[in-house]
Amino acid sequence: MGRSTTGGLLRRSGDGNRPPPTGHARKSYGHFDGAISAATFRGLPEGIQHPKQMLEPLRRCGSRLPFPREALATLELLFDYTKLSDWDQGGTPLVFPGNAELAGCLGVTERTVRNHLSALEQAGMISILRGPGNRRVPVWNGAGEIVVAYGINLAPVAEQIEHLKAVGQQLAERRRTMKRLMQQIGEALQDVRTAVDAVDVVLSDVGRRWEEDQTGIDLHAKLFEAEEKSRLARRLWERDAAASSDEQIGYEQALTVLRDELVELAGVANTEALIALQPDPSLNVDLPEINLNSGDPEIQFRDDSTKIPHQNSNLFQKEVVAGWERGVQGSGQPYLPGLSREADADSPVQTSLPVKATYILDLCPEFRAVLCDQLLIESPEAAPVSAYYDAARLIALRLGVSDWCWRTGNALHGRGQAMLAVAVALLRPAHTFTKNRQAFLAGMLLRPQGQLNALASFHALRKRRQEE
Repeated sequence: MGRSTTGGLLRRSGDGNRPPPTGHARKSYGHFDGAISAATFRGLPEGIQHPKQMLEPLRRCGSRLPFPREALATLELLFDYTKLSDWDQGGTPLVFPGNAELAGCLGVTERTVRNHLSALEQAGMISILRGPGNRRVPVWNGAGEIVVAYGINLAPVAEQIEHLKAVGQQLAERRRTMKRLMQQIGEALQDVRTAVDAVDVVLSDVGRRWEEDQTGIDLHAKLFEAEEKSRLARRLWERDAAASSDEQIGYEQALTVLRDELVELAGVANTEALIALQPDPSLNVDLPEINLNSGDPEIQFRDDSTKIPHQNSNLFQKEVVAGWERGVQGSGQPYLPGLSREADADSPVQTSLPVKATYILDLCPEFRAVLCDQLLIESPEAAPVSAYYDAARLIALRLGVSDWCWRTGNALHGRGQAMLAVAVALLRPAHTFTKNRQAFLAGMLLRPQGQLNALASFHALRKRRQEE
């Protein structure tokens, strides 16, 4: 094979494994930014007691890091080579370990270390001052003092920390927003499932299948559509973490659209289920009035969830208090010690329960116990309707719900829905509560008017008990 002469050295032509040329490495834009930050270093930022505290905002940046996340381990290892005095004002956090030493500590190759250092330098996180032959070893004098500070300067990290903190806070806020969207999507899907289960169990009571009823067919079609949208939302949620900034904006917008569609779908499903679950119209049953032509229950059914943040509860309470003040308060002679009868002078007399009494007594033995032991009714099956409402009130108070909360729930949703809310709270398994049974019942009672469908929830839980 022929030989060629280059720079006074004999080399084989076509040989790709040539040694790297001597001299200084090519500088990037980040190198100049890092050099400026190193020159203006004034010590640790305010509020930082230890240098490694500056690494926490970097870990929270996720995909917004200006360098590969794997390089964080290399940067943290470089921090171990510094002393606390290096980070004081007037000091210089300069380190000079070799690539082979860093690779041995990290368990990676020297090529990986070089790539990490290059990425950190391009991002302006470190400033590398190289000597002859690209070496990062300082020059000492005879007294042991550094004359020329070749090495890796970590001071630019302190300059970048405030910007990275802001990025981390933005990402944390966005994660909370995305989590809230997914929670609302899950709640809307659960509302559709509740409506479908309630209609299914009511149809099965009369010996019919949902395939034989038009309402059942429509609700199952809505459930299939809701599950498809929920699966799409889950896929977007899983891809979001590794997506770019532009893609994340698109994912958030897509999740918002899916949330709105599912909320509207849940409102329509619950409205149809409420109509299907209503008893004979000739019976005077205490159910919430819904204007089917306005469309409000369909659009706003899940707009305000009961699982609201604690700091927003005051706004929710103002709405409930206003609704209670517009309503009527309970009056009458004392019925039990510390209680008064819930009957209202303006409300019509209740002649039947929203559901069969046997369903409540069989599924909720607490009602039977209160009717027999506290209200002294020998035959709970033949008890008047008012006795069931009084029993529900006693159970709610025993669970820890305040009397104001109970009266407010009755004023907003009617006594029938309030009683069924107590039954639902008793039927729900303990592990399904976000906090406890008391908070769950209070959340149901304090829902905005028109957003409580305890009748569908009761029938859905009754179906699950039958399947068990």
